[in-house]
Formats: sequence, structure tokens, C-alpha cells
Amino acid sequence: TNENDDIYALRQKCVLLTNQRNSLQRKLSRSEELRRAQAVELKTSMTSERVLRGLQADWHRGLSEKRKEMETQKEEWEMILKEKERQWEREKDDLVCNLEAVERERDSLLMDRKDLKVVMGLFYLLLRDRVSDVIAEGKNRLLPESNSTLIN
Repeated sequence: TNENDDIYALRQKCVLLTNQRNSLQRKLSRSEELRRAQAVELKTSMTSERVLRGLQADWHRGLSEKRKEMETQKEEWEMILKEKERQWEREKDDLVCNLEAVERERDSLLMDRKDLKVVMGLFYLLLRDRVSDVIAEGKNRLLPESNSTLIN
């Protein structure tokens, strides 16, 4: 029975070791599954991070391009504005010259009008004197010399 007890003890140890081995294999298998899951998660995380970095780089690139386009457009608008300002300045200068010419012409016409008034005044005086002379001569012809002194 000693042998039986030894065999029984060996069997018990064998069962115990088998159970421990199975338990360790399950733990190892579970650990391996966890490791694989973590590896997949890490891979997914790294892929997501790469995708996010790519998206961020695309966004920054697009933003940079838009800034350049805006700066280019701003420069074009500034050039157009400067050209318009030069054009408006030339138009203003032309208008000022035209205004000055019109003012000179107006002043000239006013002087001509004053001169015309003076000439008309002189012509009126001359005409009045001539009419007076003609009337005086007519009176002299119609009336004898002796009567003309009575009328005057």
C-alpha cells in the first residue's frame, strides 16, 4: 500500500500540476489575447493619430494657401485702388483746370459785359446828343429864328 500511496500521491501531484499548468495556460492565453487586443488597439490608435496628423497637416496647408490667396488678392486690390486714385487725381486735375478756364471765361465775359455797358452808355450819350441836335435843327427849320428863342 505504500506503493499505492506513493502512486496516489504522484497522481495527486500530477493532477495538481496539470491543473496549475492548465490555469497557467489559460492565464497565458488570456494574457496573449490581451496583448493581441492591446496591439490591435495600439495599431488603431497609431493609425488614428497618423490620420489626425495628416488631416491637421492638410488643414494647415489649406489655411496657408488661403492666406497666400488672400494676400495676393489684397495686393491686387491695393494696386487697383492706387490706379483708381491716380485716375481720380488726374480727373480732379482736369476738372480743376476746366473750372479755372470756365471762371476765366466768366470773368472775361463779365469784363466784356462791363465794357459793353460802358460802350452802350457812351453810345446812348452820343445818340442822345445827336437826337437833341437833330431836334434842335428841326425846330430851327420849322420855326423862324425869332420864334425859336420863345420855345427854348
